[in-house]
Amino acid sequence: LEFRRVLFRSATEAAYEDLRALLPDGVDLWVGRGRSRGQGQLALERMLPCPLDDLGARIRKMSGNRLLAQDRIWFSVTFLSPAILLDEWLLYRSYLLGEDIGLPEYTLAGWFSRTAKVSGWHAAARLPKGEAAAVSAGSAFLFSRQAEGVAREEEYERLATALASVEEWGVGERCAEGFGEAVVSHDLHNLTPGPEDLE
Repeated sequence: LEFRRVLFRSATEAAYEDLRALLPDGVDLWVGRGRSRGQGQLALERMLPCPLDDLGARIRKMSGNRLLAQDRIWFSVTFLSPAILLDEWLLYRSYLLGEDIGLPEYTLAGWFSRTAKVSGWHAAARLPKGEAAAVSAGSAFLFSRQAEGVAREEEYERLATALASVEEWGVGERCAEGFGEAVVSHDLHNLTPGPEDLE
């Protein structure tokens, strides 16, 4: 069985404390039907945004990867959950663009992705939601731009600030339903083979 995480985001400490008062440690809350089958169980877990220093370090490490051109600045975006992306005609798209993450000056250098049909149920209307073509979890996208004339350290800091919202809020449509969760410059993409692997 796969249990999906739903995030409730708040910008205030008071909102978290209010939830903590309603759902203290060791107390389970159940909502909806199917409780006897283990459905609808809620638990409160506090998740803090990734520190900008950590995000900047991941971006800096990827840009220093010896397998990538050193005259460019690089970062990747990897989806942790399916993402629903739309183009200007509101048609489904199977790839991510710099415009989707607020960085139109970065071009898509390469990607690995696939799509899958997703659907759902509208509880208030008691109707099924229409099918959507989502980019599957695990899809990865590599972005870059020329580094000439760019102060690298300042650019890494700017990228960390801009991309923090990608990790915190997600990408694409229906993020509140758990779609579009992403990580920037995942450590998996920073693995560099040794000299013996390049022979």
